[in-house]
Amino acid sequence: MAAAASSVLAYLLVVALLAIVPLVYFGWVARRRGEGGRLPPSPWGLPVIGHLHHLAGALPHHAMRDLARRHGPLMLLRLGELPVVVASSAEAAREVMRTRDIEFATRPMSRMTRLVFPAGTEGIIFAPYGDEWRELRKVCTVELLSARRVQSFRAVREEEVGRLLRAVAAMSSSPSPAQAAVNLSALLSAYAADSAVRAIIGSRFKDRDKYLMLLERGLKLFARHTLPDLYPSSRLAMWLSRMPRRMMQHRREAYAFTDAIIREHQENRAAGAGDGDGDDKEDLLDVLLRIQREGDLQFPLSTERIKTTDMFAGGSETAGTALQWIMAELIRNPRVMHKVQDEVRQTLAGRDRVTEDAISNLNYMHLVIKEALRLHPPVPLLLPRECRNTCQVLGFDVPKGAMVLVNAWAISRDPQYWDEPEEFIPERFEDSNIDFKGTNFEYTPFGAGRRMCPGIVFGLANVELTLASLLYHFDWQLPDGMDTADLDMTEEMVVTMAAFLVYVLVLVPLAVVPFVYFNRVARRRGGDVRLPPSPWGLPVIGHLHHLVGALPHVAMRDLARRHGPLMLLRLGELPVVVASSAEAAREVMKTRDLDFATRPMSRMARLVFPEGGEGIIFAPYGDRWRELRKICTVELLSARRVQSFRPVREEEAGRLLRAVAAASPGQAVNLSELLSAHAADSSVRAIMGDRFRDRDAFLAMLERGLKLFAKPALPDLYPSSRLAMLLSRMPRRMKQHHRDMVAFLDAIIQEHQENRSAAAADDNDLLDVLLRIQREGDLQFPLSSESIKATIGDMLVGGSETAATTLHWIMAELVRNPKVMQKAQDEVRRELIRHRKVTEDTLCRLNYMHMVIKEALRLHPPGSLLLPRECRRTCQVLGYDIPKGATVFVNVSAIGRDPKYWDKAEEFIPERFEHSDVDFKGTHFEYTPFGAGRRMCPGMAFGLANVELTLASLLYHFNWELPSGIHAENLDMTEEMQFTTRRLHDLVLIPVVHVPLPTI
Repeated sequence: MAAAASSVLAYLLVVALLAIVPLVYFGWVARRRGEGGRLPPSPWGLPVIGHLHHLAGALPHHAMRDLARRHGPLMLLRLGELPVVVASSAEAAREVMRTRDIEFATRPMSRMTRLVFPAGTEGIIFAPYGDEWRELRKVCTVELLSARRVQSFRAVREEEVGRLLRAVAAMSSSPSPAQAAVNLSALLSAYAADSAVRAIIGSRFKDRDKYLMLLERGLKLFARHTLPDLYPSSRLAMWLSRMPRRMMQHRREAYAFTDAIIREHQENRAAGAGDGDGDDKEDLLDVLLRIQREGDLQFPLSTERIKTTDMFAGGSETAGTALQWIMAELIRNPRVMHKVQDEVRQTLAGRDRVTEDAISNLNYMHLVIKEALRLHPPVPLLLPRECRNTCQVLGFDVPKGAMVLVNAWAISRDPQYWDEPEEFIPERFEDSNIDFKGTNFEYTPFGAGRRMCPGIVFGLANVELTLASLLYHFDWQLPDGMDTADLDMTEEMVVTMAAFLVYVLVLVPLAVVPFVYFNRVARRRGGDVRLPPSPWGLPVIGHLHHLVGALPHVAMRDLARRHGPLMLLRLGELPVVVASSAEAAREVMKTRDLDFATRPMSRMARLVFPEGGEGIIFAPYGDRWRELRKICTVELLSARRVQSFRPVREEEAGRLLRAVAAASPGQAVNLSELLSAHAADSSVRAIMGDRFRDRDAFLAMLERGLKLFAKPALPDLYPSSRLAMLLSRMPRRMKQHHRDMVAFLDAIIQEHQENRSAAAADDNDLLDVLLRIQREGDLQFPLSSESIKATIGDMLVGGSETAATTLHWIMAELVRNPKVMQKAQDEVRRELIRHRKVTEDTLCRLNYMHMVIKEALRLHPPGSLLLPRECRRTCQVLGYDIPKGATVFVNVSAIGRDPKYWDKAEEFIPERFEHSDVDFKGTHFEYTPFGAGRRMCPGMAFGLANVELTLASLLYHFNWELPSGIHAENLDMTEEMQFTTRRLHDLVLIPVVHVPLPTI
């Protein structure tokens, strides 16, 4: 039993090394600050990279939302060297952007951004908080982005909207349906950029298109990950990165263009092209140059500061992004599209075009815009803030210098604040005073407080006019073959999130790690080997981080979907190959079965099972294993031997039924506990008999052993490390458990031997058989007492744990699928009509019940990854080289749910086996719940005999109901992994007697 548990868990152990990292790391941080403050909670971290790995593989605002669900609305992350605090609730956002706004009023400046914007040259977005920023803010709100100034560009907006509409009309007039489709995203991006450029630098700039391309390249450059920003104290990071040189080159090119733009404006002014005195033709650059000339500011407006591009990024990218999301949501929600078009067309009826003076009457359209901004804020994490002084938020200490992000996206999708938060329902704002002006902290798409976006009016003016025009002039359809429900709403962060990425840079460039790591492995093995693909890895821990936070078979299934059906993982020092397709399983368990016929033995398992003392499950492949296998198949688990225990099974089934029936009418019973006790009692009686007086204490010890083996052990992940062995408490606990188990087993064996001496008894149980074989001494490899003890443990775990887990899942699936339950009960009661109880000789007629068992084993194989195998010599599987010594798992859980092999793979449909020859005897590799090949489970008949009789009895005698308030479709089917893949929660049901139990 102990070895069985270690084989699954002691080879994954996905969190062993990492458990102490956050404690040590943040303890060190707190000591360094010398304040012993109460820092916000954090997820587990890693040396060097901190929490960066938690953000890999997902968009940052998604990953941070998921982390916040586990760690709370205020959370501290360490991204490289950067301390980052994330606020993920309206209450936390209120404290950051209102209550403590002054403490978070400045912006952090990364090393790369500082190269582009030296101190004193930042624009309004990135200028540090202080008198100079306040003056810049005043320039923006009074001169650049006031309502009057925005209104002055109405003609520009209406002209650019006209161009957009003509471009759409020209494309949609094509006679070919394929050519009539327009790339609305491209058109909207171009429109937003042109409108912004004309307002900012005017149409007089002849190289406007080239300048836009340069800005686009710059945004993409900023969106890349840089080591110097993650590790600002590291000279090596600055030296290794190519980004500083590329950033400086981009700055030179951008400034050359900007100098030309400014020079052209100055020349036009000198030539008398405009006096700039409030003229409506004055663009925003004219305004800035006028303010510079007038020289009335406390802090003179330098030419370097004028060159910054804050207004372009805010005015074009934000508007373009918002328009694309609005149109996508309208297409995806035809009811809303129809309603908003009706409003626009009724309000503007008789007009040849949309003008801005009519937009104020479009109330529902404004609700649509607000709802789109709720679901898709242009900058999901807003722009970062920096803590100026250590202060408290939600009772936690936020350290000085920490970057602070407000996850506006997560807050605006939080069911705590919004009904049906994932649905697009503009009507939610109809009778609500919630707005985006920074006073409702559950809805802050443009931020709040001092650092709130100053360009809301500028951006919304473009959005409203454009949207109304598109809805007024055109109906919109998806191309042929596309359904609105299938419209892809996947997000990406390229340009809009550039400001965030410049500061946070969430994906440290680890792409070289697996390449270097596995190249080193390949070189050590010698020769050109083609290893299976791997996900990205980390130093020291390899791929362990990919398995944290999910059950191993689920995490491996998700990895296999990205990396293929054969995959190489490095768990600490252990090379682990995972087969996740029927084809890969066939090669491992049939074609190359001999190469994978042995078991790996971890350091912890070896403490319990000295060499030569293994049972049938973990004995290494060879002559001794073959002899043990023969004992099992001929003596212990043959059909005749299994049949000999029929009275035991029927008696124990009767006890189970009486325990269920003893419940008061309407009283719920914990069926999980009853089934576990029943399976254990049946197995113990078959293996060790009734004569063992301490059976209950022994079962409790077995359970403790399973839980012990389920815990992580550093020495198994790092077998070459003496330090790992020294640091871990597991070796001492394992040895103590082994001593306790041996003492119990010695007492059991001694009791059997004494009973046999007192009377020449037959082989009443399996231990009697093993002791007889040991006495007879006819084996090539004598059966040692250690092997007998190990074999007893193997059979107890295999016979009781597997049967109990299977019965739990079957009953849970039946309760969750009432039609299947009814059909199975109808069959049992029809076939056994007039029987007082279920007996084994009637089970063969229950065809549908056998399909139910097969379907439950497909969805819930007891060993989701089977027991591990070890590659005995380097060989090839699916064209990849499997190195000698690698541990190999077959993910039968993933294969059993793969839609490639199964229709409606996630649904419980026993009928799929009705006209199918697929069985679990190891010949169909899409369905191998008991394995296949030489290492296939030898106790299948023993376990199934318990499952079939027990299930038929429960269905025959009782109807089953869920407790009040629990609906079948909501039954929790969450798994947990110990030796087998169990249900996490006990199954509690109300039994209703249908066929009374026979009296004893």
